[in-house]
Amino acid sequence: VVYKCRNYPEGGYCNAGPNFAPGSTNSAMGWIKVGSCDGTIAPTASPVAPTASQFEGKGCPQAYAVGGDYSAGDKVEYKGRVYECKQWPYSGFCGQANYEPGTTYGNMGWNPLGWCDGTIKPTAAPTIDPNAPGCPPVYDPSVVYQSGMNVEKDSVVYKCRNYPEGGYCNAGPNFAPGSTNSAMGWIKVGSCDGTIAP
Repeated sequence: VVYKCRNYPEGGYCNAGPNFAPGSTNSAMGWIKVGSCDGTIAPTASPVAPTASQFEGKGCPQAYAVGGDYSAGDKVEYKGRVYECKQWPYSGFCGQANYEPGTTYGNMGWNPLGWCDGTIKPTAAPTIDPNAPGCPPVYDPSVVYQSGMNVEKDSVVYKCRNYPEGGYCNAGPNFAPGSTNSAMGWIKVGSCDGTIAP
């Protein structure tokens, strides 16, 4: 006899033990009798893993690192697969432990894109303008920051993200520039030296 597990909430009885098993006295609480059958159902074909992706022949991006400073759109390699950090607010999971790409909770922050092999050819080193201005004001937790404002912390320039992510720029020390959750409200712009002339 074929039985079908009922929808929630009655379906909870389908796993309630032998007193609620198909054909038992309490069977109807979790199971619907569908009809009779004969023989077995032939198995389906085994799934086939993809053999090509948008990264074939292009190499792998940088390997994932727990605690890395990842932002929406960043791509990483983890165990031979390429993942892309999701858009805010999910991008906050991308650098956290227990949210590694391809793991149980990894889909909270990462989208799988395909397989890769090798490394991606590096781009040219950035050029630094010798006439660039010095550092913006030092980050001060007592200041209310607006989207687009730049600050300096430990000789690194950070820019407050646009709304709604910019709300994290004023969310306290756990979201300050350079902190573990910095990328939720701040974009790392680059390094600086000295001060900007008034």
